[in-house]
Amino acid sequence: MIIQSQFWAKSQRDRTRQHDPARLSKPGDRRRYRDRGTRARARTGRGDAEAVAALARAGRIAVVALDPSGLDQFGQLVLGPAANTLDDGEAATLAYAVRATAVAIIDERKAIRIAQQKLTSVNLISTIDLLAHTAVEQALGRARLVETVHRALTQTRMRVFGHNVAWIIDLIGEDRAATCISLPRSTRNNIAAAAKS
Repeated sequence: MIIQSQFWAKSQRDRTRQHDPARLSKPGDRRRYRDRGTRARARTGRGDAEAVAALARAGRIAVVALDPSGLDQFGQLVLGPAANTLDDGEAATLAYAVRATAVAIIDERKAIRIAQQKLTSVNLISTIDLLAHTAVEQALGRARLVETVHRALTQTRMRVFGHNVAWIIDLIGEDRAATCISLPRSTRNNIAAAAKS
């Protein structure tokens, strides 16, 4: 499931005005901010909207929207001092997870910290946790899963948490793992040291 980001802000001043809960309850405002986000991404050359639309057409994902209560939760997560607020994507994901009793896939340390402090009922997993699920290997096959995880670790710098390291090494092998800068340096150093001995 994908949360469609409904908001886009160029500055903290605009962000505060746009996330005013009174304005978020107006359907026209929600549509305008969603459209601004899509146009802004199009200008930067990112094809996120097109990729999401293609996946939705294929039935691989569902695009969902936040209800008024979810919008209130969203506002609470994006307004305030930067150290205690989230970007729109993480905030929308968490707000939806609260309302739908869904699992939130979050990789950002700050978002995890805030969710653990403010949203204790939300079940959090990482992208690697999702990829490690047996259903993913059944759908992709072992070889494609190995390539997918390796590319994510080398090309997108996917965040890896300690509890995922052993699974990754077992999946892609030590030789490949040694080249993945997403893995902790200590892990890569241990692999290199073991290879020399």
